[in-house]
Amino acid sequence: MYMPYESHYVLCIFEDKNIITTQNYLSQSDLWQAIDLNSGHDYAGVEWIEFSEDCKIIWILKDNVSSTEDEDVDLIMHIYSYLFEADDEWRKNNV
Repeated sequence: MYMPYESHYVLCIFEDKNIITTQNYLSQSDLWQAIDLNSGHDYAGVEWIEFSEDCKIIWILKDNVSSTEDEDVDLIMHIYSYLFEADDEWRKNNV
């Protein structure tokens, strides 16, 4: 039986290329509104799906932090580490 996976939406706000805060949203449209409201900050809006505790797919929907493909790779790795590896308390509260 096919089971659809729930998408998660997060807005990451940056200062000097470091994440200073994150905010979760229930829908992509809520995330887009938050991006519009935070356009004066460095940000990355991301969507992710968790297939299991050890298997996640995360992608950037929109950002104003990176400008090259290499920077995109670094940015997504930084966000992934922040959300899923570096801060277990965040996972407990948001996953």
